[in-house]
Amino acid sequence: MMHSPHLSVSCPLRPLAALCNIPVQQVACGSQHSLALTVYTWGQDSRGQLGLGKRKAGARSPQHLRCVSEIPVVQVSAGGEQSFILSVSGGVFSWGRNDCGQLVIYLVHRCSKIHFSKDGQVYTWGQDSRGQLGLGKRISGVRSPQHLRCVSEIPVVQVSAGGEQSFILSVSGGLFSWGRNDCGQLGLGDTTDRHTPTPVRHLNMKKTVHVSCGKDHTATLTKDGAVFTFGSGQHGQLGHNSFRNELRPRLVAELWGAKVIQVACGRYSTIILHYICGCSSITTQIPLKSHSFIIYDCREFEPFLCSLLFIILLQEGLLVWGW
Repeated sequence: MMHSPHLSVSCPLRPLAALCNIPVQQVACGSQHSLALTVYTWGQDSRGQLGLGKRKAGARSPQHLRCVSEIPVVQVSAGGEQSFILSVSGGVFSWGRNDCGQLVIYLVHRCSKIHFSKDGQVYTWGQDSRGQLGLGKRISGVRSPQHLRCVSEIPVVQVSAGGEQSFILSVSGGLFSWGRNDCGQLGLGDTTDRHTPTPVRHLNMKKTVHVSCGKDHTATLTKDGAVFTFGSGQHGQLGHNSFRNELRPRLVAELWGAKVIQVACGRYSTIILHYICGCSSITTQIPLKSHSFIIYDCREFEPFLCSLLFIILLQEGLLVWGW
């Protein structure tokens, strides 16, 4: 069953039976479909995003993608209605919606692309309605990859693209953002769009190690395991027990002291994964229409369903928290 992000729904935890005996290493989520590594897909299949080669509405349980079973896959990723896998040799395979050419690259905006090469050089192309390509020109877009020369001297280790915002992360933990900023999703303390990469100075001393973008909000993870969120809080996706926007990175206080190891943003939601020793409880916050916390005995669960659109897998000693 697919849910609108505007609906208030209950979120019971329950085992995902089809994957109980599968050694899952990673999960990725699109708007209304999911992938698990080793490669299984499920959810809506309106544009072929499940990769099953069948014309049907979707699958309610994980389906093994046998056509890539001989490929040593190291990562899976999902956009709105497109899916990608990365092989150990660096090969990228894509399937699903392609009306804007979004299957030609790994990280996508709705109709824009951002990519960095093996030597850390950043290239962008596609739609540029809000400056999300970072080229400093007021143009509608470009049809071929453009080298983002203004950051060519920065040793880039990660790129991330949201609805119409873009981020790069340097090896030293410096974060740069550009594109749409009407909700403060660039973390610069204002609501002015940027057409070139701009340093997020409010995180300068935090040693950021990961960044993830939603449609109009952003989450970052520091070396010490602290999570900062900013941008739109309309659906409670920032995790600050409110629906207010945040123009600057704000620490998610409820996670203080947790050993967070990963953070990911959906369109209107955020999830974190953290390690716990002697696992004894699962805590999940669903601040769509309320801000209550529900405590579960984690011994009763392995894989479980959490948040509106995400199916997350809990492995031994790992905890997933969604809001």
